[in-house]
Amino acid sequence: MLNHKSDQNHTNSNNINLDSPEVAFVKEPKFVNLNIRLISVCLGLILCVLLVNTTLFAYKYYECKAASDDNVANDLIQRLFRAEHKESKKKPIDRLPTSIHPLTYKMNILPFIVENNFTFLGEVWITVKVLSPTNNITVHVNDLNITSYAITRLSDKQSMLIDRLHNDSVNQFAVFLLKNELFLPSHEYQLYVKYVGNLNDNMRGLYRSSYKQDNRTRWIVASQFQPTDARRVFPCFDEPAMKAQFTISIGRLSNMTSLSNMPKLEDQVVHADNIYPYQWDHYQQTPLMSTYLVAMAVHDFRRHHNGTFSVWSREEYIDQAKYSLSIGPKIMEYFEEYFDARYPLPKTDMIALPDFSAGAMENFGLITFSSKTSLWQTTRTCYLLVEQSCR
Repeated sequence: MLNHKSDQNHTNSNNINLDSPEVAFVKEPKFVNLNIRLISVCLGLILCVLLVNTTLFAYKYYECKAASDDNVANDLIQRLFRAEHKESKKKPIDRLPTSIHPLTYKMNILPFIVENNFTFLGEVWITVKVLSPTNNITVHVNDLNITSYAITRLSDKQSMLIDRLHNDSVNQFAVFLLKNELFLPSHEYQLYVKYVGNLNDNMRGLYRSSYKQDNRTRWIVASQFQPTDARRVFPCFDEPAMKAQFTISIGRLSNMTSLSNMPKLEDQVVHADNIYPYQWDHYQQTPLMSTYLVAMAVHDFRRHHNGTFSVWSREEYIDQAKYSLSIGPKIMEYFEEYFDARYPLPKTDMIALPDFSAGAMENFGLITFSSKTSLWQTTRTCYLLVEQSCR
């Protein structure tokens, strides 16, 4: 359920100030053609997908030696049949209007990894272009409590008068309706939304996960936005064709580390009343990409790295990450040569998560894996892997 109240002046009803310094954008060289940049980004995404699939294929190949091929095939057929049958019963949902398209997102996400209060605070500024006159901006929202919002016309910084915010729970839409005006194609606008979300335990959106160390439960936060769960973390145009650029800031405690698609720009220590000091990590702006490829994590893992390629894992398993660190860059290099295209991002992080139902996800610049598929111990046999997976 989406709750809301109008606040044209960006009023802040919480104790913490989520404002962060402006992020400096790096100017692109003038001689780079836009089409070439888009092709490079697409090829980079293909490299990520191939890296994930190749790693999973190698893992599954050795794992399945201990299982019956017939059983595996039968199980796959049954799962596909059940999925198809279930999908056919779903009620068709509406697509987003095509009158408005996102250009950029700037967001602040502050997760509270605290038992009995697994929530996060969020702010997002979405710059949009108007393709045809309309009286509303419609975005996807799911399981977010909106506390304030505003719309600004960027050409003259004029605040737009919002009549109401309509919640369409069936389509997971939040519809911001103007009172007596229209959004016009000759202008760009910025939608600002402040909200509270939940760190769920179902591995969708931004979720909490835990593991044991020294008989203590340790909590981390990770994301899984594919196929349509970015809307659980920030209001957005959550369709693959609605590509944009993302500038992300993540809040964390000083004893933890955050990760996102791009490298960090800077750290900023934030002090707020009644809240322990949190530190903001500000990240570079992403290339043009879909919402489901946005990724973030907050954790206390250790790192193995080789230049711009890093693997993150729990401290007791860090030695098992060496194989992933060894094979990952080789796979990337192979596909770069095969497609005759360079990977367009300045870094690649791989993180082994204790709970990850998808197995692996090819997020741009931050590839997430289940620890079962990305960690390798030479003394462990295939039969032990199968046994532990069954447990």
